[in-house]
Amino acid sequence: GGTRCNDRFAGLCRLAAQRRQDTELQYVKHLCGRSFGKLCDFVSGVETLLKTYAPTEIRSQGQYSQQVVEQLNSSVNRKSFLQGVSDLHRRLLKHFNLSTTSASGRASLSPPNLAVSPSSALSSTALPDFPDGPLSDEDFKQHLFQQSRERVRGHMMETFQRYEQILARCYPMIKPLLSALQVGTELDKMSTD
Repeated sequence: GGTRCNDRFAGLCRLAAQRRQDTELQYVKHLCGRSFGKLCDFVSGVETLLKTYAPTEIRSQGQYSQQVVEQLNSSVNRKSFLQGVSDLHRRLLKHFNLSTTSASGRASLSPPNLAVSPSSALSSTALPDFPDGPLSDEDFKQHLFQQSRERVRGHMMETFQRYEQILARCYPMIKPLLSALQVGTELDKMSTD
């Protein structure tokens, strides 16, 4: 009797954890899409086309022509990136009802000296789960904010890496104005400002 109950409870806990992870992923994608929608749409669109077309054939698709991609690439520069990150930061703060000075400035987009690899940033093991013990409402919001911030950071890093790979594979004559490495550097700088 007791073992079966424990197994059922463990199964429900796994299901709840999976649903939470799926919901967080959808939230992160939605949030990043608001600031970097054209880039995210381009990356996912080309990746879908690459399942049926050769990389050299992608350029012949109207919405993915070289001219369109050159325009997109010119819009993905340091200035627009920093504006997009600032917008993301404000949305996260607003969503969790935090001020920029909340908890002595902890509400930055990326904490200093934190290295989250893009491939692990969206996995369930990339971040610690909720801490044990009771949390105040402010600490709970801060914890959720920090988790969301790191998932957003990981998603952005991964998106820019995929963008670089697509350009190298399908548009070798176009070089990204902002690399994934530069994106990570800029995110790290913002955490110390």
